[in-house]
Amino acid sequence: MGKSFLGSLFDFGFDSLITPKIISIIYGIAMFFIALGTLAMVLGVFSENFLAGIGALVISPIIFLLWLIFARVYCEVIIALFKIAENTSAWKSKPE
Repeated sequence: MGKSFLGSLFDFGFDSLITPKIISIIYGIAMFFIALGTLAMVLGVFSENFLAGIGALVISPIIFLLWLIFARVYCEVIIALFKIAENTSAWKSKPE
């Protein structure tokens, strides 16, 4: 059976992993900072030039989506690596 979050955090043998438990929180934080960065970019461009700001306003959803896709793929790769590790450790523990 899996350990609690705090139990996993203080597991010095790394038998219980916390990343799969908190990856959705990490993705949510990444989404927040991507949105904040996109908003800061648009406001920064608007402060320099109004017409460039209109262009940034048009382009910013595309930039936001590209960064969000990158963050999602990165999180999915991490989860895939953890699932591979779980499956290969299951192979080792099976008696022959």
